[in-house]
Amino acid sequence: MTLYTSPDLTTWTNAGVVFGAVGHLPPDSVLFAPKTVWNAATSSWVMWFNYIVGDFSKSYYGIATSPNSTGPFSVVNPSVALRFSDNGDENLFVDDDGAAYVIYTTLSHGHAMSVERLTASYTASLGAAASSGIFGDGGVEAPTLFKRGAEYVALFGSCCCYCGSGSPVSAYTAPSPLGPWSKQAGGALPSFASQATDVFAYTDSRGEQQFLYVGDHWQSAPDRLKSHDFTVWAPLSFSATGAVSAAGFAPNFTIDLA
Repeated sequence: MTLYTSPDLTTWTNAGVVFGAVGHLPPDSVLFAPKTVWNAATSSWVMWFNYIVGDFSKSYYGIATSPNSTGPFSVVNPSVALRFSDNGDENLFVDDDGAAYVIYTTLSHGHAMSVERLTASYTASLGAAASSGIFGDGGVEAPTLFKRGAEYVALFGSCCCYCGSGSPVSAYTAPSPLGPWSKQAGGALPSFASQATDVFAYTDSRGEQQFLYVGDHWQSAPDRLKSHDFTVWAPLSFSATGAVSAAGFAPNFTIDLA
């Protein structure tokens, strides 16, 4: 896994390889979809990642940590135990109080969605007692979870891994990361010809919180290598009632940072 850093989302610097499967995971492992957050309590970066050994019948989540964002990362949990098994896409969310959650697709329950609260170290789940249970339509993947005001928002789309056209994204809201979750009315958001991978918050010059969508633009690389596909970035907007909408894809846009 290679890390790129940027002070302005325009100029990017290659910080090198920070983690790889060789020497850390079983032979023939395919490693993908890293999600990394900072744990202030332990002063460490915590990376969750998916990996399969041979095929998706052997699908796992692993966790590696490092005191530095540039690594090197070391595996601390090679196979995370969650309430629901056969895991697909995942993402991490750290709340204002420092509590962390994983949102993930469970393949064994119709490719549906679930959220679990993590331990203080972010390296294991607190188990079924700290689970949202299953929510959302079946046949979904590529989740992300964020907080806007007092409301929690989960975005994920229909299963369309590596579809060049992308997949529509549905929004769910809840008063807590563990639910109860309700589907936002009004239909799915446009896909921007991508599959959602993350939403992150930033503060603009007026001191207001804003959000950027990031998605994988599959089949976009000129050399046709999946690892070289581009990403799509797009500002998210919200209606007067708080419903998530999208400003729409544009070749370029300007954001106003604090």
